[in-house]
Amino acid sequence: MSTTAESRQPVMSIRNLSVCFDTAHGPVHAVDDVSLDVGPGQTVGVVGESGCGKTTMALATLGLLPQPAGRVTAGEVLVDGRDLLTLGRRELCRVRGAEVAMVFQDPMSALHPAQSILAQVTEAVRTHALDLSASAARERAVDLLELVGVADARARGRAYPHEWSGGMRQRAMIAMAVAHRPRVLIADEPTTALDVTVQAQVLELLQTLQDEHDLAIVLISHDLGVIAEMADRVVVMYAGQVVESSTATDVFARPRHPYTAGLLASLPRLELEGQPLPAIPGSPPNLVDPPAGCAFHPRCGLRQGRRRCVAEVPVLREIGGVGQCAACHYAEELHSGTGATAVGVGVRP
Repeated sequence: MSTTAESRQPVMSIRNLSVCFDTAHGPVHAVDDVSLDVGPGQTVGVVGESGCGKTTMALATLGLLPQPAGRVTAGEVLVDGRDLLTLGRRELCRVRGAEVAMVFQDPMSALHPAQSILAQVTEAVRTHALDLSASAARERAVDLLELVGVADARARGRAYPHEWSGGMRQRAMIAMAVAHRPRVLIADEPTTALDVTVQAQVLELLQTLQDEHDLAIVLISHDLGVIAEMADRVVVMYAGQVVESSTATDVFARPRHPYTAGLLASLPRLELEGQPLPAIPGSPPNLVDPPAGCAFHPRCGLRQGRRRCVAEVPVLREIGGVGQCAACHYAEELHSGTGATAVGVGVRP
């Protein structure tokens, strides 16, 4: 984690982003009024259950929503004062990879199965460096693979994606993403399905690249351990909305939304060895027909039958005047003794 990034101007600002998908059952508002900033050398972690809008938000920033169903209905994505959402296709292609790059969740799906790893990294190099000769681009590709920790990259790069392990494929994806030293890297679940040793290696690689190039990282993950290790700030999403946002220290030590508290309570802890972990009851809502009021109220133990939770949508507001924001009518009750329990703050076991 960076110790200075908090005070620096953001490289990328997402402002009031909303995304809708047109489906046979009606419109699905997958992302609803989401905002976040990420500064140079800073990591912003975006967490939440599957289906909460994390990946959709990331795809929307780079114009990669599935077409024709997906569309941005509101908001801005500002990079150096330019709104990426207003750029034409050709101009946006020049931004992708050069200024903002993305590492996708499943490298096996993202990589071409019929091309060697080295050929694909070479192609990524030439995308924004057309003046490079084929041989020079290939040498640059070898350097990039070595940069991300691939030993004997020239020989091993001749292999095809299915011949590499998941961790090695992820390294190849990172090499392609940083080929042109982008200012922002969006990493969507970069350690999913990796064993803990390889996961640690990938995270260490991202940290090294960040330190060397002052890289701004948006790290999307459902793994709170990964977020705790890497993030300076944390944005918690639920049902397409931001329900909590603050520094990683505040979010992990003093969660202000019952959903965040429930996620943290479900983490394994040594002192609870042998005991069942508390879980958030139920499932995220169907966004074709979301619940009235607070989207989390059907699963929330802090509600306690109060009508306001059903009747009124909570706004994201600052709690305590320290930059920690939460979208909960009764956020002050967490950690006040009123809404806290020994395990699973504000969440039914």
